[in-house]
Amino acid sequence: MIGRTRKFWLDDGLLKTKGGRLYVPKHDSMRKDILRECHDTLWAGHPGQRRTIALVTRHFYWPGLEEDVEEYVRTCLVCQQDKVERRRPGCLLDPLPIPSRPWVSVSMDFISNLRRTEGVDAIMVVVDRFSKYGTFVVVSADCTAEEAVKAFMSNIVKHWGVPCTIISDRDPRFTGKFWI
Repeated sequence: MIGRTRKFWLDDGLLKTKGGRLYVPKHDSMRKDILRECHDTLWAGHPGQRRTIALVTRHFYWPGLEEDVEEYVRTCLVCQQDKVERRRPGCLLDPLPIPSRPWVSVSMDFISNLRRTEGVDAIMVVVDRFSKYGTFVVVSADCTAEEAVKAFMSNIVKHWGVPCTIISDRDPRFTGKFWI
């Protein structure tokens, strides 16, 4: 075979490939033992996927070697416990400004999954941010945005007037067209 390179050849009874690397057949736990030696031992020190691939491919070859290494490292308990968080930490939240007088700014939320009594199983909580005065309105947990607006108008606006700002979470009942 002049002009062609051989992919595999026998050398002292061992099957070798390019770079003199030893071919490892899929036999018993031989591949796993090699991965354990190149990843888990004290001299290796859990080096991660790329470094483990480099260590294994220096002396060994088998089809799907990189995928096997990636799976082995991904399921390594020590690596999972010591993994460094790659995301940037979140910024500190800025506190909301203190309102200048009562009922200018309110916060509202729902307390739900309560025991149903007379058709009611939730509470809409509206708190004045200046005085910390709370108003609790009984509603059903599945009330719509329209029902939440009616409860807000009849229990808050009726007594305290329309607030300038309403602070709430992103509950669909608060993000509907009625609140805009």
